[in-house]
Amino acid sequence: MSKNFAHAVTAIAAGGLVAAAFAQQPPAPAAAPPPPPPLAYNLSPYLPHDVFDPIPGATGTQGPMDYLSWQTFIALNWPASEVQNGVPDANLVIGGHTKGGYYPNGMRSSPTVWETYKDANDIFLPNARPPSPFSAKTTHVLFDDTESFTDSPLNDQDGKHVYYEVRMNEVEYNYIVAHKLYNANNQKLQKIDFPRGDNATSEVGAVHVKAAWKIMGPKDDQSRYYTAKALIYRPGVPSAFLATVGLVGLHIAHKTASRPEWIWSTFEQVDNAPDLPKPGAAIPPAPNPPGYYNFTNANCDTTKCPPNQRVATNSTTPVQVLRVTPIPGTVTTLNTQFQTALRQSSAANVWQYYELVFTQWPSDPKNVQKFGVPQPAFLANSTIETFFQGPGPKNPTKKDPPHSCMDCHGMFAQQEAQKDFVFQLFKAQPAPKAPPVPGIFNPPRPEALK
Repeated sequence: MSKNFAHAVTAIAAGGLVAAAFAQQPPAPAAAPPPPPPLAYNLSPYLPHDVFDPIPGATGTQGPMDYLSWQTFIALNWPASEVQNGVPDANLVIGGHTKGGYYPNGMRSSPTVWETYKDANDIFLPNARPPSPFSAKTTHVLFDDTESFTDSPLNDQDGKHVYYEVRMNEVEYNYIVAHKLYNANNQKLQKIDFPRGDNATSEVGAVHVKAAWKIMGPKDDQSRYYTAKALIYRPGVPSAFLATVGLVGLHIAHKTASRPEWIWSTFEQVDNAPDLPKPGAAIPPAPNPPGYYNFTNANCDTTKCPPNQRVATNSTTPVQVLRVTPIPGTVTTLNTQFQTALRQSSAANVWQYYELVFTQWPSDPKNVQKFGVPQPAFLANSTIETFFQGPGPKNPTKKDPPHSCMDCHGMFAQQEAQKDFVFQLFKAQPAPKAPPVPGIFNPPRPEALK
């Protein structure tokens, strides 16, 4: 036997012994679950300061604006800090996590950052009283159930009203308090110019949101909504009631250095309503899941159920909502990318069921007479401006306002009132006049001495 052959036999024998030894070992422990997949899109808890496009009106600016909208939406809906209002908890992720795998105890998803902003109704108080600190605990108290410039509620397919609230970030709140704008008398004495977000200084500008909530019904799939508990007051109803509400619309206004007329972003829950069909065409059936629309009866055509019609203030008749202006294809693509990233973060992430409708922004910020020349010309959220979709009137009034966030706020809250586009400042009351103090220049009346 050659040495080489002997070595080969020895090696094979040794290999067999090693294999046998391994075969006799106890089974290895189960492998740890793989880490979460990398996100296709950056999900950051921090608000962008301004759009990264320093040339106003440049070709292709709509894309950066829409991206800014999604970045802002992500940051605002990040779980908030437990110790400071208006600040994200960077140790968490948007949408949280269910229990299991790397998160045996799960991860909370609420409250979101914007839910810890100051409710406008807690800023503008009766008799111009100063508001409580920004750090005060916040809750959802809902009683505004009619759309702006109307007496009409938006009723879902269960006949239940949608409720609205407006909240302001700490930058906007601090400006109001510092200038005592919660007193209507003080608004007339100064130029109102809220702080602007700026990439150069990393300053965050004024931000406020308007949320639309629907009461969750038995057929609503709550896994597709961001939900909260809210105390609801109904006009004429003696007592409030507690309800679970689902977010169906979110307006975001963000003032920046490059866009002082604010950047206006609007989002909706994906099951709200389909597009208005062409004449003679049927309403498309609701996707399954969930198998229904929040605000549209797909089995009732536009001749039997005229779309987007106002109803009486106390009505429980469902409003047949149809989207007049389709979401542009470029926005749909961007929506898919962010929704995919949110789903990669967590399969149960409710924020994957929200979509950007569009972003409106000033294409020529120096043209103050035309409110910065809004681009696009009109914008509407089907749950917040249901009755003002599509092209607006040639001669708008408060009964028939412009169908454009910027034009509407510009006309009534800037041009006429110099309130820097902020409607909420109209909520301020004047401080009551102090009673006269008797004295040498103001002697008491004789009857007061009796």
